[in-house]
Amino acid sequence: MKRGLVVSFLALLIALTVVSCGGASGTEGETGTAGEAGDGGTQGSSGSSESGGKQFPAGDFGYILNDTKDGIIITYYTGSSFDVVFPDTIEDYPVVGFLSFFSGNKKLTSVSLPDTITAIPNTAFYNCEALAKVKLPASLVSIGNSAFNSTALTSVELPLALTTIGSYAFGSCSSLKSISLPETLTTVREGGFYHCRNLSSFNVPAALTQYGYNVFSDCHKLPLAVRDQLTAQGYSASQF
Repeated sequence: MKRGLVVSFLALLIALTVVSCGGASGTEGETGTAGEAGDGGTQGSSGSSESGGKQFPAGDFGYILNDTKDGIIITYYTGSSFDVVFPDTIEDYPVVGFLSFFSGNKKLTSVSLPDTITAIPNTAFYNCEALAKVKLPASLVSIGNSAFNSTALTSVELPLALTTIGSYAFGSCSSLKSISLPETLTTVREGGFYHCRNLSSFNVPAALTQYGYNVFSDCHKLPLAVRDQLTAQGYSASQF
């Protein structure tokens, strides 16, 4: 009788031990699977972050990939400095453009743009009334409409690659006194230098023959020699 009770007790103890080990094994298997799924989920999230249309911080700048996925477009600035230097690369991609997020900024004083940028967008620095200094890219081909309108620039040296200045790009820059135009410049659209009342130092490239309406209207300090050269190259004398 006693021997039977002992045997039964030992059998029960062995059964409980087997069940306990099996449960622990199952827990470990579930933990391992969850870890693998977590890693996969993180990688998936990181991978989706590279798709176009999403914005990511890079120091003081937010950015997206351009449509061709070979360059960066800067979309915003969160830094505290008002002397802003744009990076030339982010995550090994060249910075090829930016949006007009500085338009209307009253505290921006200077901007340096990388040589990887070829175009300045419309209203990029419109009404940035404290902006007195800008470093333009050597590769710059075009300046958009009202890009520097109503800024505090006193002098500008435009790069040799430039061909087009947009409408009112430098309009109402009342502090602008001198500007150096490259020989590659062919076109200045309507009101490009409208109301630049202190503009007095100005060269006329031989290739500049495409003028919009009132490009130099209200530029009272333009020297007579400059006016004569402009009219000789097709600008209307009635629009000074």
